[in-house]
Amino acid sequence: MKSSGADVYGDADKKAVQATIRQRTGALQACYNKALQTNPGLAGKISYTITISVMGTVTEVRINEDTLQDGGVQTCTVAKIKGWRFPTTPGAEQASDVTFSVVFSGGS
Repeated sequence: MKSSGADVYGDADKKAVQATIRQRTGALQACYNKALQTNPGLAGKISYTITISVMGTVTEVRINEDTLQDGGVQTCTVAKIKGWRFPTTPGAEQASDVTFSVVFSGGS
């Protein structure tokens, strides 16, 4: 599994957001690994856009593209992402939208 660099639009600190996503993608791998038990050939990419409030909480998760086509992985990863917390950015006045992709392939 690998994640792409995150595109950050808004007041959030881009480096801090990218580092947080990198640290947390292991939780998304766990969702994928669970699905692999029943579908060993499962592989694909999911692209997400998330909205991060000025307080660092995720207020919305949208899936832009899903070539994995597995509802269980989709539901699980969205639930995990909603629980993520990001560092607050001093002086931030508006929420930020962050787009990133995760490629799931071949098990761990």
